[in-house]
Amino acid sequence: RTFGNYRLNIGRGSPEVLKGNVKQTGEKIASQIGTFNKRVEELVVEISDDKDFVELPLNIIDKGNKLYIYAESLSGDLIPALKLRDYGDRLLAFDNLLDEKNTASLEYNLGDKAENYSLIVRGDSKKKKTKGGKIRLLIGTNSPDVLTGQSRVKGLPIVRESIDVEVALIVDQISDINQTKENYTVVAYLLMKWQDSEFAYNPDNCKCNEIDYTRQQFSEYIQKNNLEWPKFIILNQQGRRFVQEDNFRVYPDGEVKYFERFTVTLQAPDFNFRKFPFDPQQFFVRILSLNSVDFYVYYASDKLPSLGKHLGEEEWVVTSHESFIEEKSIINQHSEYILEINASRHINYYMFRIFLPLLLIIVVSWGTFFMQDYSNRIMVSVSNLLIFVAFNFSIGSDLPRLGYMTFMDGILFSAFLITAVTVLMNVFFRRLEIKGHENLAFKIDAYATTWYPFVYIVTIVFLVVIFLY
Repeated sequence: RTFGNYRLNIGRGSPEVLKGNVKQTGEKIASQIGTFNKRVEELVVEISDDKDFVELPLNIIDKGNKLYIYAESLSGDLIPALKLRDYGDRLLAFDNLLDEKNTASLEYNLGDKAENYSLIVRGDSKKKKTKGGKIRLLIGTNSPDVLTGQSRVKGLPIVRESIDVEVALIVDQISDINQTKENYTVVAYLLMKWQDSEFAYNPDNCKCNEIDYTRQQFSEYIQKNNLEWPKFIILNQQGRRFVQEDNFRVYPDGEVKYFERFTVTLQAPDFNFRKFPFDPQQFFVRILSLNSVDFYVYYASDKLPSLGKHLGEEEWVVTSHESFIEEKSIINQHSEYILEINASRHINYYMFRIFLPLLLIIVVSWGTFFMQDYSNRIMVSVSNLLIFVAFNFSIGSDLPRLGYMTFMDGILFSAFLITAVTVLMNVFFRRLEIKGHENLAFKIDAYATTWYPFVYIVTIVFLVVIFLY
């Protein structure tokens, strides 16, 4: 669809007509004999197991004319059914909803507001579950022969093709990662761009090359003109999204650009802490189109970066990121833009704050074997045992209550177990000493002193193999 006026000059024996600027002389040569309002379009839609109907948006159809639709199955065991709805989602006409015929057809007189109509093509099966197939459609205006299924294609298309929407998400900051609640907060920019001739306008009317709208102004504009735009939700959003700034910019050719800067807390159900603290994690931002792919199809922009230069998150380092598009099945198929961020922890913190102190405690626990007084050994071993308990509580508060063990749990539990065994062995040695079996105690003690570090090293290697590989 376009707009504007044109002038047609026709002359006989007057070459100056070709220059365009001539005055009318003589009798009329040509006259308009009518409007060219007969249009017929043919297309094939596909029905599948996960998509048992297709919704086709219709272009602005010639007002006051008659719409004809015919559908037949081309493959599979499908029985076609048709439903015509208007911009208010009201059912205007339908056919074969009870699967009474092998074909479906309908006709409808278009009113003064023949805008934003949609056609729903359903493919039922003679069996309980469809295996899918293809349905042929003929759609025409003022062409009754469409109902025979043999009409010739002509005129402008009636079914509006889905509109491509370019999506770019730039994460400016990651302000908080809450592992206990399994969510994280981001500050990001969202940019969307699409072109729809319904938004086109004459720049001479506003004497401008672009028009900016706030969200409120844009909502009023599309309601006034019965327009649609690619509305969306952030699928893994928690609570409300705080929009700091947003703007719609519309150009004369119908191109629309949407910009938004927002702060939002997002769910992170994909966390897996089994390798903690050597656990790489994935963070996702999922933007879902509220319109089906029959209306809008997302594609990821390759012109803008997906991450800012300073994310502001000190515990994590981003190793890679990727943006891609998937189709998500809800009621219909919807485009979903996904930004995947892969990150790993800064290990220095855990090395110097946990593993190194833990190693020192293990060495001190081993050092008790070189003490001659078994009573003092018991006291030092019990003190170490209490330190391990404190370690376990301090580290456990960083993670949710998991139903599985992490690598850190394995390290702490093994240290806890070996230290507990050390306490029991020292008690046993003390009892042998009291009963006069000092030589036996010294002999067993010598073996324990030698094998203690090897047992712990083998345990650590076993945990590394089980959890990290």
